[in-house]
Amino acid sequence: MKKVIAITGVIGSGKSTVADFLRSKGEFVADCDKISREVADVPDVLTEITRRFGDGFVKDGVLDRRALAAEVFGSPKKTEVLNALFHPYIKRRLEQIVSERDGLIFVEIPLLEESFKPLFDAVWVVTANEKRILSRVSRRDKRSSEQVKDILDRQNSYKNIPSAVVIVNDGTLSELYEKTEKYLSALHAE
Repeated sequence: MKKVIAITGVIGSGKSTVADFLRSKGEFVADCDKISREVADVPDVLTEITRRFGDGFVKDGVLDRRALAAEVFGSPKKTEVLNALFHPYIKRRLEQIVSERDGLIFVEIPLLEESFKPLFDAVWVVTANEKRILSRVSRRDKRSSEQVKDILDRQNSYKNIPSAVVIVNDGTLSELYEKTEKYLSALHAE
């Protein structure tokens, strides 16, 4: 039986920690950030980035991801343009991965956009309180609290998933693993 589960949540919530724990348990987890990096190597995508954003973001056939992120950061319109370019490629790759596998398939996906939702049988949302997220991300990514809050304001797609499993990550790492193990065991018992 095939079952596809999205693991989503805002920046700093702990979704990657949950995904890594599942991998350590032998589960298959596709990583949309990794797929996005692969998409950034597609020549047609690089051509479109140059056409839509200018010459300063592709050098010697390589995307300057940091410069492009700085360009679109804080601009909903530019973010929408970039997402419209990347998402079809990411979605096609996910569909290919899902078609090639059986059993449980987890997908770590930072933002669960509407067009991706039909790919999933279930959604796990990893959450944490804002203070904890601000502390984690500021320390990890060397960002100001204001920058992190801006990112959080734009990452709210998980809020409209009433049937999602919610994993609250406000405690210790072992508590997060315990919660994840509980939900994983329930999936295997189905």
